[in-house]
Amino acid sequence: MKKYVSVIGFCLAMLMFVQGCEQVGDLSKDMIKARQVYRWWRGLQLAYSPKNVVFTTNDVMDGIKKEFRVWNRFLIGTRMEFIVQPMEEWIVVAPDEGVSKGPWDREAISVKLDNSVLGMVSNTSPLESAIKIKVLDGVEREVKVRVVSNLNVSGEGIQDRNRERTRDRLNENQREGNNNGGNNSNVDNGRNNGANGRNRGGNGRGGN
Repeated sequence: MKKYVSVIGFCLAMLMFVQGCEQVGDLSKDMIKARQVYRWWRGLQLAYSPKNVVFTTNDVMDGIKKEFRVWNRFLIGTRMEFIVQPMEEWIVVAPDEGVSKGPWDREAISVKLDNSVLGMVSNTSPLESAIKIKVLDGVEREVKVRVVSNLNVSGEGIQDRNRERTRDRLNENQREGNNNGGNNSNVDNGRNNGANGRNRGGNGRGGN
């Protein structure tokens, strides 16, 4: 009898243990889902602009600073702390962390490039990197950083000016064509009027 009771007790204990494990498993799944939702919510909270910062080699030599802004997109009852982390040593940011309480509270982050980057820039292709913006719980976004040679910028400017000149010439030719068409019409009208006048004169003489 005692052995029978012991076996029943053991079975009940195992059943409770299994049920407890199942509950813990369900709780773990719920926690994972909650964390995913929380990360998604944090991702919506983070806003920044612009998403690209472009420097020319002259900007770097002149020590010119660019900036982007980071802010909390939500209006009420939230506080967003973030850090700013350049991906390269030649990218210098200030400040490297901040707090935003809402869309009106936009933190300006200045960006300056070290002169050491000048030796890495090609005349034919830009140099690219990024600055990471990190919020708590691993949510992060990137601001792209591009460094372009002034030779490329000048070339692009020349191409733009050539395209504008081509458009201007086409428009001018079109206007000239319209004007010439109008003048030709006037000449033709004059000729027709002259011919009609001569015909009337001939008819008059014939009648006399």
